[in-house]
Amino acid sequence: MGLCPQPTLASYWTKDTLYASNIPDFMKRKRFELILRTFHCCNNNMCPPVGFKIYAGKEADKVQSVSTKVVLEMAEDYLDMGRTMYTDNWYSSYRLAIELLNRKTHLVGIFRSNRKNNPKEVIQKKLKKGDYIAKQCNKGVTVLKWRDKRDVLVISTKHKASMVSVTNNYGKEIQKPNIIIDY
Repeated sequence: MGLCPQPTLASYWTKDTLYASNIPDFMKRKRFELILRTFHCCNNNMCPPVGFKIYAGKEADKVQSVSTKVVLEMAEDYLDMGRTMYTDNWYSSYRLAIELLNRKTHLVGIFRSNRKNNPKEVIQKKLKKGDYIAKQCNKGVTVLKWRDKRDVLVISTKHKASMVSVTNNYGKEIQKPNIIIDY
């Protein structure tokens, strides 16, 4: 394979004379792919610690939710440095925002409306396109709801509820929350 490079792996087993190869005489393609998939050349003792966590069922304790616990465990080496963490809606929560603030780390993320400790006046407010509502607690956590084509909920410990002028895809200038632009 190193002497006669082909455009794809499957090309070595094609019947087309343009890509003729003698590899099919020695090994079937599926057998080669199986070996290639399981082939591993590495001294595992020299590898850095694996940066992932496998969720295999209930892990929540009475103090933290699973999502908060996972974020804090995975980000341990990056906390207390004044960084900003961006999360999707499965991880974002008010509790995580407070935990990260206590560790000198900001949180910016898309937010689910059914999370605990959500400000009901923000979550339940009906908005027209372009409108927004936000609430900031005394600890510095901002929850903002903005209506574009649909409602968008965001949470941030880094931003206040401010709007910025941007040009959309149609060349029209619109107002968009700074949190969403940063996210």
